[in-house]
Amino acid sequence: MNKISVVRFVLVYFDKVKMGLSQYDIKEETMTSKKVCLNVWRNAHAIVTAVQGEIAARWIEVSLYDHDKRLDISEKTAAIYMTKPDKTIVYNTCEILDAKNGLISVELTSQMSAVAGTICDCEIHIIDKNGSLLKILGLTIIIDRSLEDDKAIESSNEFTLLLKALKEADGLIDTVTEALNDKLNEFDTAFDELSQQMQSQMNDWLAVKDEEILHKMQSVDDWLDNGDEQLQQAVTQAQTAVQAAVSQANTAADRANQAVEQMAQVAGELVDEAISEQKNQPNGIAGLDSSGKLQQMPTANDIGAVSVGTTVNGKALSGNITLTAQDVSAIASSERNQANGVAGLNESGKLIQMPTAADVGAVPTSRTINGKALTSNITITAADIGTSAIFLASHPVGSLFETTVSTNPGTLYGGTWAAWGGGRTPVGVNTADTSFNTVEKTGGAKTHTLTVQEIPNHAHDLNAVNEGVDNPNGGYHPGWTFNKQYTAQVMSASIGGGQAHNNLQPYITCYIWKRTT
Repeated sequence: MNKISVVRFVLVYFDKVKMGLSQYDIKEETMTSKKVCLNVWRNAHAIVTAVQGEIAARWIEVSLYDHDKRLDISEKTAAIYMTKPDKTIVYNTCEILDAKNGLISVELTSQMSAVAGTICDCEIHIIDKNGSLLKILGLTIIIDRSLEDDKAIESSNEFTLLLKALKEADGLIDTVTEALNDKLNEFDTAFDELSQQMQSQMNDWLAVKDEEILHKMQSVDDWLDNGDEQLQQAVTQAQTAVQAAVSQANTAADRANQAVEQMAQVAGELVDEAISEQKNQPNGIAGLDSSGKLQQMPTANDIGAVSVGTTVNGKALSGNITLTAQDVSAIASSERNQANGVAGLNESGKLIQMPTAADVGAVPTSRTINGKALTSNITITAADIGTSAIFLASHPVGSLFETTVSTNPGTLYGGTWAAWGGGRTPVGVNTADTSFNTVEKTGGAKTHTLTVQEIPNHAHDLNAVNEGVDNPNGGYHPGWTFNKQYTAQVMSASIGGGQAHNNLQPYITCYIWKRTT
């Protein structure tokens, strides 16, 4: 690649860098601020609180003191360096409000408030143009946890100081680009003028040479007429003329190339000089080593990356890695639906290898109970299980069935049944007793009136007093006394109602049915 191409490449590259830097414009709007004081010689503490997830809402006005006087930070740069609770880093530029009186403004950016917690590792950096660095401690920032999701703003490194340096480099690029464009325009003008001069000189030379050639050709013709010697001389002269023309043309081309090289060298030196002044300098531009790599090579942490030594499931990121199911304690897809592997699911989320009822010790739905399939809930009746037949078999004709339900057993189990024994107590057959010697023989009464013969043999005591005397006429007279013994039947007064007595034993009723057929 020649130097003209290099210059044009640099210009195009600078234009692209300039376009890319436009996205790093720093927003400088806020809602509220707080004033604090820090001393470079005293470890005084200033505490500032904010809420997680705030964006461009709070500023800290920091007054810097050197002993008992204001710290002069004229022609210096101010920045804040802090380590968040999640170990990510913020290194942001600070706005200098009053350099003579050491007054700076610190914006609490969204990244500074991205993680809840107490940030004690805060430093104010004052940077001089010669590279001197002053660090001031004493600022503590407390980020209270927000009621919103703490993942609403992802925490990462933030370096607005670097962005500011890039913006300043953007100005330098503009200056260099403008100078290069001017030199390139001058070169184009000079090159055009030189080309025109060369073209004019070449045309003049060719015009002269055309006449000489025509003359020589005429000489050749004359020579042809006059002999070989003259022809040889003419040829030699023509060759000499051609060689001279070629030499003059080469000389003109060399002059043009020299001019181009000189212009390219001037442009290159200008670029080199401009870049050299800023290369590897604070607030300048980064330099490259002989291998084309940055001399100020950032770390993986500086660019929000992880080192190549970091591992994923024990595998280093030094090259492309491939994780297997074993690496994540998962089951390989090759084992799905395979013997000694794992079962898969179909599009409905059901097992492809659905077990049978026998596999899980269950009863298949094709199974029936008394002829009813188990496809749903079933109800078994007496008829379903043959209860009627069993009941009738256990109650042959002539059997009695006692129940507290008035329903005729025939409606439930079949057969013919008649009410039996109404109001009577069953007594077992006794063939030795004429009262009980046949089945269904009835007797007895609910009530019974006792006869005299049924009354137990008994006597009544009577008390009599003789207070009279014999009456010759056979009578009794009060006051008379008997002087003789007499035999007489004495009757007591009649008592009792003659009603029948109750013969019922303690009882409880039920329905008694007799099977007749």
